Amino acid sequence: MFDLSFGELAVIGTVALVVLGPERLPKVARTVGDWVGKAQRYVNQVKSDINREMELAELKKLQEEFPGIECTGIEIEETLVALAKKTMAGNGCQILQQPITALGFPDHSYDFVISRLVLEHLPEPLAALKEVLHSDYNDLMRSTAEYLKKTYGR
Repeated sequence: MFDLSFGELAVIGTVALVVLGPERLPKVARTVGDWVGKAQRYVNQVKSDINREMELAELKKLQEEFPGIECTGIEIEETLVALAKKTMAGNGCQILQQPITALGFPDHSYDFVISRLVLEHLPEPLAALKEVLHSDYNDLMRSTAEYLKKTYGR
């Protein structure tokens, strides 16, 4: 969030020690640290929410462009499942709440799989990838654009 070098932090710390005194400095530093941490968490949450909204909007646009396409969305967080269902209402997109490591779909039940911003957050990304590949028709993950170009000639 802030880009401060060690020297700058040392100057700030020295000035704070002189102004606040050794008794109050630890409490003030702890409070400032808490505020900065809360601000960072808030900014990260807003970024995450914006990214999810953009992804849902992209999927909605894709379904409007190709009305016959069917999709299944997977999410583990209950609030995000509710948001996805609300956003995709009326578009025939099925949203399921379950972990990506235990999809339980039959072999080759999907033509293509899109996985965005998932694997880097999982403790065992290879287990999730194996489960996704198990469900994919061609046993590989392809981009949406590649699939649509091949299938619909666009």
